[in-house]
Amino acid sequence: MSSADRPYLFDARSAAWPRTTGWERYSREIAKRISSADDHVRVRVSGSPRLGSRLWQDLVATPLAVRGARVAHFPTLPPAPWARAGVAVIYTLHDLTWWLWRDTASRMGRHYYAPLARAAAAGRAHIVTDTAAVADEVREHFGIAGPGVTVVPLGVELPPPAQRPARARPYLLTVGTLEPRKNLLRLAEAYRRSGLHATHDLVIVGRLGWGDRPKGVEVVSGLDDSELVAMYLGATAVIIPSLYEGFGLPAVEAMQLGVPVLCSDIPVLREVTGGHATYVSPTDLDGLTEAVRAAPALTAPDGAASWAARTYRWTATVNALSELYRSLDRTGERAGKVPR
Repeated sequence: MSSADRPYLFDARSAAWPRTTGWERYSREIAKRISSADDHVRVRVSGSPRLGSRLWQDLVATPLAVRGARVAHFPTLPPAPWARAGVAVIYTLHDLTWWLWRDTASRMGRHYYAPLARAAAAGRAHIVTDTAAVADEVREHFGIAGPGVTVVPLGVELPPPAQRPARARPYLLTVGTLEPRKNLLRLAEAYRRSGLHATHDLVIVGRLGWGDRPKGVEVVSGLDDSELVAMYLGATAVIIPSLYEGFGLPAVEAMQLGVPVLCSDIPVLREVTGGHATYVSPTDLDGLTEAVRAAPALTAPDGAASWAARTYRWTATVNALSELYRSLDRTGERAGKVPR
């Protein structure tokens, strides 16, 4: 079967972006595997990080690319409102930040992506989420019946580490974009109040987003995957203090590498860590301060690494998506035609 004849389209535009957030990782990892796992799938990889080009692709180029497809999966960017009858549209909605934590979202997310995502849900796109916790939120927020949402967890497959950088002091690590939802300002304050700054550094690995840069901590950007693995392995503990997450990939990555995890006591992180972490309220500064102070004594629970490796595999993610494509194709579900 030639690529032109393949009836399922995977829209991997975000895989071409230079960023390395969860969105891009999700798109890249699936794009690398999906055509080999299912020869009915055509991967569309062209994309641009520039706003003007991205809008043009959303509204003009992508409708042309979908022509002839029976199933079209949008793994990161919401499908534009044109995605209607004749195509079974799948949209991976990673989280509900744009609605449930609107004040922490970027302007682009609030005013451009959120309306498109809402239109996709209202237009009866089949919704995929990374976790059961977000699936429940989607059903409640959008009023979608159970069968209209499918949970397909992410995978975690990390490369060998780069050479670890020499550091003068031990450090606690957090991984994530500098944005309000990640709760990094409160973490930095807890770190300062804990007194641990006398013996340990706090290192944030992530791109500079739309949040303020915390004071008194080290921020590292632009690491590749091997360098990130090296940072995980050198850490005393990994702290994920997020107010809200759709999955919490750094927590699972750290677990798989055998690094102890301290994370927010929120449903998503409880779900993806399977009880193999230490939990703390992300809004309780006193509690977070005490948890940070105790972090150097944490150890990874027995079996946490093997559990994470068994539970989160990209091959399982790809196989589940392939089955979903074929299921929607068999049942003839098309955008705008199937009641929920």
